Amino acid sequence: MKIVKTTQKVYDSFVEQYELNDMLLARSDFMPGSLIVYLLSSARNVKLLSFYFSEETEIGGQRQVITGEGSDFFKQFQTIESFMRNMTSANISEWELKFLYQNQEIVATGRIWSTIVGISYSATSKSNLIPLLYSVEEKSYEYHTFDKQIVRCVMERFEPKVKAAIKALLKLSKYTDIYSEFTDVIKCGKWMSKHTAISVEGFTAEQLNSSYPLSLLGAYNYLIFLRESPSEALEALRKGLPRY
Repeated sequence: MKIVKTTQKVYDSFVEQYELNDMLLARSDFMPGSLIVYLLSSARNVKLLSFYFSEETEIGGQRQVITGEGSDFFKQFQTIESFMRNMTSANISEWELKFLYQNQEIVATGRIWSTIVGISYSATSKSNLIPLLYSVEEKSYEYHTFDKQIVRCVMERFEPKVKAAIKALLKLSKYTDIYSEFTDVIKCGKWMSKHTAISVEGFTAEQLNSSYPLSLLGAYNYLIFLRESPSEALEALRKGLPRY
């Protein structure tokens, strides 16, 4: 997350702006701003008061608007998929949410295609929205496109938090062959045979795992290091991985 505008006082309100640039945007049918809206509306410790969505039109044109009380949100949009379909079919471009957080009324605004969120609240008190916005970024990683069994295995064995697990898989998925072998090994519980295992600079994941202080996940990450920076990776192996 990045602070775009620090807290400024505008009349009787404090105004801030953030960019949620660490969100996972894996699904093509999920617009960034729509995902932010849904995750804010369903966040723990948030009580949604009202929502307002409008389409962008030419000056003087009639706007299509979707609005309602907070209690109606999940009656109107029972799943995240139905919410996304409604936003797309109505050609929604701008959104506004009013909600209670830390006993303070907050107004959040943004655009459907953007990860930038504007925040305003009464100048009579100070609110810290950073934990809430971080939680939105974290929650976005639950809407990944990886095999759920693989994600569960990675979380159970290496990375207990879904965000860290997905980031690990995103790194491996840069190389189809390495990712495919990793998932095969995770699923079957044994290493590939020497004849079929991927070898990079003369090393397989099994060799790296058995000869160096690398977990199964770490061994496959190291295959990527060997492929992308062979000289540096080989030198680190020669020294016994003092800093890896």
